[in-house]
Amino acid sequence: MIVGVLKQCTTRITQQGINSALHVLLDACPWGRNRLMMVESGAVSALIELELGSPEKRTTELILGILFHLCSCADGRAEFLRHKGGIAVVTKRIMRVSPAADDRAVLILSLISKFSATSWVVHEMLEVGTVTKLCMLLQLDCATYLKEKTMEILRSHSDDWLKFPCIDKTVLTRYIK
Repeated sequence: MIVGVLKQCTTRITQQGINSALHVLLDACPWGRNRLMMVESGAVSALIELELGSPEKRTTELILGILFHLCSCADGRAEFLRHKGGIAVVTKRIMRVSPAADDRAVLILSLISKFSATSWVVHEMLEVGTVTKLCMLLQLDCATYLKEKTMEILRSHSDDWLKFPCIDKTVLTRYIK
């Protein structure tokens, strides 16, 4: 399967080959059964590992697009959260790659925040800088729906985040009212 190609040592695969494999996965994502098969074959972990290698812009956009689709199912979100670098790498890509990457990253975080927000997840989002990045994103000129999604994430867990001394309460409360 294509996921096996991504799991191989990427030094033997060209960037074009990686992007081609990612395009195939992205094209297969809209169908629920395909998403489940990808999750079961280890695609979520393989994609996060690939993204941790700081690939080029287009590769990141493809990876985040696939992760968004895979996180739309419960098993995909569970696999995403099993990987210790998942939230951190998605957060890191916000405002560093492209508006398309910002879009997918926020949508991934929204799915995680809405459907899989354990106390560990909420704490992890604070520790890896997700809350700060989301507050910063609201200050940029981005799509209205993206700002609304961002505010939805911030509002949904603001009570928890405001309990931590490391969070700037004035910045967070500015956006949750």
